[in-house]
Amino acid sequence: MMEASWRYGLYHARWQLAAFVMMLPMYVATAVFGLGSTVALIPCHVIGATIFWYVDKWIFDDKS
Repeated sequence: MMEASWRYGLYHARWQLAAFVMMLPMYVATAVFGLGSTVALIPCHVIGATIFWYVDKWIFDDKS
């Protein structure tokens, strides 16, 4: 039970961190490249998925 709580805490912290990490690509996509915020979500989610794939893999790995 304690390990599940620890993993949930890590996962929750990862979601909070994701908001701050994704601010920069969203700003660049909207302010610099002039994309609308809805259109900018697509490349930003690809960037976020690439970054956080490894973090999620580490969180949910049974060996960790």
